[in-house]
Amino acid sequence: PESEHYSCLVDVFGRAGRLEEAYQMILNDESVSAWRTLLSACRNYGNSKVAEQCASKIMELDPDDHASYILLSSLYSGEGKWEEALKLRQMMVDLGVKKTPGSSWLIFRDRVHEF
Repeated sequence: PESEHYSCLVDVFGRAGRLEEAYQMILNDESVSAWRTLLSACRNYGNSKVAEQCASKIMELDPDDHASYILLSSLYSGEGKWEEALKLRQMMVDLGVKKTPGSSWLIFRDRVHEF
């Protein structure tokens, strides 16, 4: 199977709450996408144990991937682990990792509005 297949399977397992099984499936996978998919599922289910392992793997594969830092920080905040969330945000500053700001476009009456 290709990395896209693993990401799809991780998504299915993640939506079902079977995070440990998804983790075991991608243990030797080098796809940031699959690991980020599992990290997102961990945030949804509040599983910081698996989330930390996912984030560690992502940071190893792609240290500049801001999404993993944000997802893990969000999980910590949701669990009331404020110190861990702040440490993670500070790590981002120390490493120079920055979140790319997003924007949305809306076409209304033949005009494009960006916000």
